[in-house]
Amino acid sequence: MSDTDVEIDPSTLCPFCDSLLPANPSARLTSLKDYLLSRPHIEPRTSIRNRKAKYLPIVQIASFCQLHKIETTLIPEGRKKGYPMTIDWDGLPGYVLILSLILAHFVSEC
Repeated sequence: MSDTDVEIDPSTLCPFCDSLLPANPSARLTSLKDYLLSRPHIEPRTSIRNRKAKYLPIVQIASFCQLHKIETTLIPEGRKKGYPMTIDWDGLPGYVLILSLILAHFVSEC
């Protein structure tokens, strides 16, 4: 290992794609990871970056990798932009009404 190499804790990496996992994964993500790691046909995978790398067919791991990428990048970006973390279902009809009135105004001016 060279001076510029930094050893990464394999528990912080996805066992299937070697991307960083979220620091605080959702219960759904944790449950899915546990399920996939318990699959009977899981195999070790060679990886320079991740000594705990595993292999399963892409059709089995795609939703897991997509979810951890969402939790690692998309959700934090939304938080930074001030997007709500839950949907106010009771307030949604009023919000849609206001937007439809605004859109109707712009359409009528065209």
